[in-house]
Amino acid sequence: MDNIERILDANQRYAEHQHDPRLSSSPFLQLVVITCMDCRVDPYKALGLAPGEAHILRNAGGIVTRDTLRSLVVSHNLLGTREAVIIMHTDCGMRKYGDADIRRRIRANHGVSTRAKFESFDSMEEALARSIAAIRACPGLAPTFEVTGLVFDVADGRLRGLEGGEPGPAV
Repeated sequence: MDNIERILDANQRYAEHQHDPRLSSSPFLQLVVITCMDCRVDPYKALGLAPGEAHILRNAGGIVTRDTLRSLVVSHNLLGTREAVIIMHTDCGMRKYGDADIRRRIRANHGVSTRAKFESFDSMEEALARSIAAIRACPGLAPTFEVTGLVFDVADGRLRGLEGGEPGPAV
């Protein structure tokens, strides 16, 4: 069975037995989770969330980009979210490969050059601090909008603060 057939089959079972059409588009916990697209990170299971409780925004690296801010502003102003948690993770490809590496791979695979910024980073701590600062500086979010930064360890599945301690607000 190819991937699309498998997905459609699973969706049929989901629609028949699990989907709840009564869920609101406004998350019950008024929470937005921003995290990496890495398939080892399952934000619903790792954070104990259920459908309808939080918005989940994912991209390569879990970086707060212009598009992330666009979605966050919509989530806050139209759908009532009041808090965000940014979750980066250990062993992230955006830390292993720089923008130049990605551009070389695109050129080798497709024969085209690009100047796109892929937001790779050398320091997860600095990248997380920049993402937190971007949210705090965003004029489309209320000054009371809260943001916390955490790190997910892919080796053991635990969340921690930047210093390896207990999760908490990043500064």
